Amino acid sequence: MIPVIIVMSDFNTLDKLMQKLDSYRSFPPETVANLYEDVVLLRRYNSNANEGNTLTLKETKVVMDAVHTKQDGRFLALIAEVIEDGFKTYGHALGVNP
Repeated sequence: MIPVIIVMSDFNTLDKLMQKLDSYRSFPPETVANLYEDVVLLRRYNSNANEGNTLTLKETKVVMDAVHTKQDGRFLALIAEVIEDGFKTYGHALGVNP
């Protein structure tokens, strides 16, 4: 892409370029909100994963949704499921490798 140099006296060109740029900013508010939520989710998931957290992306979303909607029951159900799976895996490991 060739860089465009604009002389400040050429305001018509600047106005046309600004209109063209503005034409790309026509996302509906719902789309902007969804994109923002996706970015926040991915950032939180990756940040936690870098620190050793083993939650999946879906589990991270469940936790975030529970916090935002104040539905502690979903969060507690997720914790119970993870703990149960952990105990099953631990028990299986003990049975296979006594």
